[in-house]
Amino acid sequence: MFPYTPFEEIHDRRAATRSIRQLITAGLVLGVGNRPELPREVAVAAWLARQDLGLTGPPDIPRPEVNEAAVRSSSQAAAQGAIRAVTALLDEAAAAPVVALKRGGVGGRERARLAKRLSTPLAELPLWIDLVAAAGLLAFTEGGYAPSPRFQEWREESPSHQWATLAAAWHALEHAPTSREGADEKDVPPPLPIGSGAGQIRRVLIRAAAGGRSVRLTAENLDWFFPLHGYDAATCKIKVAASIREAELLGVFALDVLSEPGQALIEAAPSTTDAAAATVGLMIVSTADELAAQVARTVRDLADRCAELLPATPSSLILQSDLTAVVSGQPSAAISQLLRAAAVPESRGAAGTWRFTSASVRAAMDAGWSATELLEQLRAIADHGLPQPLEYLIADVARRHGHVRVRGMRSAVLADEPTTAEILHTRTLAKLHLARLAPTVLASPVELDTVLAELRRTGFYPVAEDATGTVIVTSGPGRKAPRGAPAQPSRESRASRPHGGSPAGPPATRRRLTADELAQRLRTGNDDGVTLLTDLAQRLGEMNGRLNDAELAVLADAVERRSDVVIAYRDKQGTRTVRRIQPNQLFGRWLDSWCHLRNAEREFAIANIESVSPVG
Repeated sequence: MFPYTPFEEIHDRRAATRSIRQLITAGLVLGVGNRPELPREVAVAAWLARQDLGLTGPPDIPRPEVNEAAVRSSSQAAAQGAIRAVTALLDEAAAAPVVALKRGGVGGRERARLAKRLSTPLAELPLWIDLVAAAGLLAFTEGGYAPSPRFQEWREESPSHQWATLAAAWHALEHAPTSREGADEKDVPPPLPIGSGAGQIRRVLIRAAAGGRSVRLTAENLDWFFPLHGYDAATCKIKVAASIREAELLGVFALDVLSEPGQALIEAAPSTTDAAAATVGLMIVSTADELAAQVARTVRDLADRCAELLPATPSSLILQSDLTAVVSGQPSAAISQLLRAAAVPESRGAAGTWRFTSASVRAAMDAGWSATELLEQLRAIADHGLPQPLEYLIADVARRHGHVRVRGMRSAVLADEPTTAEILHTRTLAKLHLARLAPTVLASPVELDTVLAELRRTGFYPVAEDATGTVIVTSGPGRKAPRGAPAQPSRESRASRPHGGSPAGPPATRRRLTADELAQRLRTGNDDGVTLLTDLAQRLGEMNGRLNDAELAVLADAVERRSDVVIAYRDKQGTRTVRRIQPNQLFGRWLDSWCHLRNAEREFAIANIESVSPVG
């Protein structure tokens, strides 16, 4: 309440008294302590009346003159391109799961690999990942992101139903997949959820552009249609631009207007442009089954409306003499599987191009395909016969494939020929799966410690060697521990360590000796000066053979204490840098650390560390 000029100052007191009584009776003036005061609301209304201001209607947005046939053609091409992009992504994930980050989501490195493999613009890939996840076609598994059981059913549906599934999922998303900045202005990797009001902006923008209005001018007047979007002008502009770009990629917008598929989308999708409607929808749909049924009805309705706009088109495969394959239309599952296994994509679109190379055909044979199977499948799905150069290529790769064989092994047993023959034919050692590589060399896929134990149990007297042929001497019971070496940890203390952790102190377990050091120790019985390696240092040494014992000890101590250390590191591009890092955690063959050079967390491959030195 704000007091105004006292009415006692009015000259005609009798008229003023009558006016005050009339205003009080009408509720426009309140009497406070025998003093009339004007309410705020009445003062604001009076001020608006004096300013000659009033409510305005919707902005006058012109309807651009566009060719309806061009709009339909453009939207159809975009919708078909979206289906092809999603199908290619899911087919690729079916062949090998998409690698996920530790915290979830598809990282930038994996997205770059997928974009190159699929010939898809990197900026568009988050949209397709978010859509397939929101539509339930991509699921998180132990090995990464892979197609869900629903994918095969979706793969066999008509194009209109496939597009309707993707469009309905996009319409319901609460964020903009191509603008995934979080509250801390860091990109959140898809398909992780993110809090955003971009979904409301998208739905309002689509409905506001109905009736043939210009999408661009509608976006410029978004504040009138959605004044409570909650973004500042710059951020709102970014979210609007992302919504328009995504709608164009899906065929909802085309040539600055709402397309026929877009009109069908707003007619079929439930109206959830405000929180009240969304709350009512949740109250009506009480169970997950009912919600799934409602979504299925929306998708069927949208698919029926778009059946004529997105008809099924037969795919064709034309093999050419320059070792390329041209695929027109939406490729079938058989064509996609064969081309993904034996060829590399060069371009995608209404007519995708794939190329057969020696490396791609070899990769198919590595995956289990034979030359006969490849030729039979190609003849079965190709529209014409096989060109002779392609037959020659497959036959040449098949002739050379497997000529050189590589056998995996974990242990090698070295002895003279009679001893290796005896070991090989000892029945109790059959569990070691020994194989003769040479008259004096046996190979086993079993770990070194197990091979040693089994040979000793059988009556042999083996010794262990490292990769360089240096004898490994194990400290056993009855031997005096070297000066300064802590006691061996008990089994209980080892079991109580966290997974992937390291012991609190550096237990002495093995000493790596050269031949001269071993001879000197045997002559004198003196262990002084022998380098002791902890369990963690030995693990690091197994992953990196170029570091010496001192460097391994420094690196292991830094990992255990989480202290700074200086490393020389060479990345996969061959670039060598010297970095000061603070190790956080050792997982597998990677070291998660804080890099002072980049001022950010980085992962370093143990095998790529060239040298280690203490700080200072």
